[in-house]
Amino acid sequence: MLGCLILSAIAYHGVWTADFIGLDDPLYVSQNRIVQMGLTRTGFRWALTATHASTWQPLVWISYMLDVSLQGMNPAGFHLTNLLLHLLTVVLVFLVTRKISRSPVAAGIATLLFALHPVHVETVAWVSERKGLISTFFACLAILAYTQYTETQKLRYYCSTFGCMAFGLMAKPMVLTLPFIFLLLDIWPLRRAKTWHGLIANNAKLLTEKMPFLLLTLGSVIITSYTQWKGGSFLGFDIIPLSSRIANAAISLWRYLWHLVYPVRLSVLYPHPVHWPWWMGLSALLALSGFIYLLWIHKGRFPWVVWGFAWFFISLLPVLGITQFGWHAMADRFLYLPAMGIYLAAGMTLAPAWQRKPATVVISIIVLAGILLWQTQRQTRYWQNSITLFTRAVAVTRNNWIMHNSLGAAWSHAGRYAEANQHFEKALAIKPDNPKALFNLGHVRFVQQRWDDAAALFEQSLALESNYQARFNLAVTHTRRGALREARETYLNLLESHPQHIPALLNLGKLYRDEEKYAQALACYRMVKRLDPANQQARTGIAIAMLATADDPMPAIAELISLLDEDPGNADAREALNRAIHGNPQYF
Repeated sequence: MLGCLILSAIAYHGVWTADFIGLDDPLYVSQNRIVQMGLTRTGFRWALTATHASTWQPLVWISYMLDVSLQGMNPAGFHLTNLLLHLLTVVLVFLVTRKISRSPVAAGIATLLFALHPVHVETVAWVSERKGLISTFFACLAILAYTQYTETQKLRYYCSTFGCMAFGLMAKPMVLTLPFIFLLLDIWPLRRAKTWHGLIANNAKLLTEKMPFLLLTLGSVIITSYTQWKGGSFLGFDIIPLSSRIANAAISLWRYLWHLVYPVRLSVLYPHPVHWPWWMGLSALLALSGFIYLLWIHKGRFPWVVWGFAWFFISLLPVLGITQFGWHAMADRFLYLPAMGIYLAAGMTLAPAWQRKPATVVISIIVLAGILLWQTQRQTRYWQNSITLFTRAVAVTRNNWIMHNSLGAAWSHAGRYAEANQHFEKALAIKPDNPKALFNLGHVRFVQQRWDDAAALFEQSLALESNYQARFNLAVTHTRRGALREARETYLNLLESHPQHIPALLNLGKLYRDEEKYAQALACYRMVKRLDPANQQARTGIAIAMLATADDPMPAIAELISLLDEDPGNADAREALNRAIHGNPQYF
């Protein structure tokens, strides 16, 4: 086990220099103001009830806040916490597999695979995927507590199992299948159920004791469904039909197994094709049915193999896409818990060879560890920043409009608009009705001062998806192109849904000033001042409008002088004051 920890730390040492990435990290950490406050009472209460990012994950939010309180906003601190959680889980995986297999060799092989396999880089290197680390950590604790309960029948171990499962669900709903994993343990190796087929008929007690855990599962399903629906993450059957979801589930199971065997072209996102060729879906289903049949007929001879694949299939059920959230067909991060079943099956299959040919087994393990270590280090390097990660994603997948858009956004953020333009256009060539790519390409056109093109792209984006930022950008673009009436109408439209949008209020106030509609301008500026009393633009705007309308200009002049004392670089205030002194306050 110690060797697995050392090798895992070596394999993942590159995450210490990794940055936040532009996929979910801004939403979770780098632009999340509540998280950036650190662990506070307000933040703690928010974490317990928040459905931010279309998920309920209080333990994850609290862990981020602790990171900020202890280490600040340095990405290295967040990555270090992720790595420590992975190493702790490696220890628990060894304890779990040792308990189940009763073989230190089998447990060692399974733990080595878990510690070093490249498919887990996504979970460890991605700050936003800490939920997978925390939930799996508690899932392992729950399994250990459950095996203790079955051996002792002591209530404290049963309650510990319940508590650990509850904590796991407070990080990620992936562990909602734990009651069924407990039933698998009852069948083998605990042998609390006499036969596989007699589980339901002859073991009412086993099923009854799972009821509290099933209630946790039901509660998690309800909460997850609500948060995903509220966040707009669910894709309806009109977008991806049920037949396509079933085909994708069968195909993804084979793709997951292939990634465990040959993990060389991994991507942070595998786009859903929406429609798989019918023959691929049918072939995957038939092959899966045949494979399950072969496992079943050999359950007596190789129970650990059947058990391991059953663990794998059951654990993956919640994320196979029958209920589709997001545009991914599959995700390597989903293997963090399910792959443990395959690893243990492999360990127990190879363990007998240790007694017959120990030297051969040792050499094989060393070679395997070396290959996994090299591949994991290589995969970790792709996670250094958004550009390296998304560049790799578009290189190893096809028609990945999501990653082309994300890579374009990363280049745009770096000020490389030519590269950004290229990837936004590729994203739109694959999926023309992509509102985010239209919005992002509109931003590039804005930077290029192609005002008409930018306005057209923002309008297309808004026609597909209501977005207040796209509406604000459209209003600014209208102003730049001289379409002041359209700009004013767009600002007013935005303020109907976001009445406290300060930049829109300030810009609208400026438009009204330019049109000498001082009453409307004052209303906009005063609204901003109520929201942000120290706002210099609002105070400047009020003073300038007062110069144009008030009988006594002295209060406005005094305010302008005060503003210049606070900020000598306030050009609007300085110009207004100069004009006021020269007796022409209506300078605009």
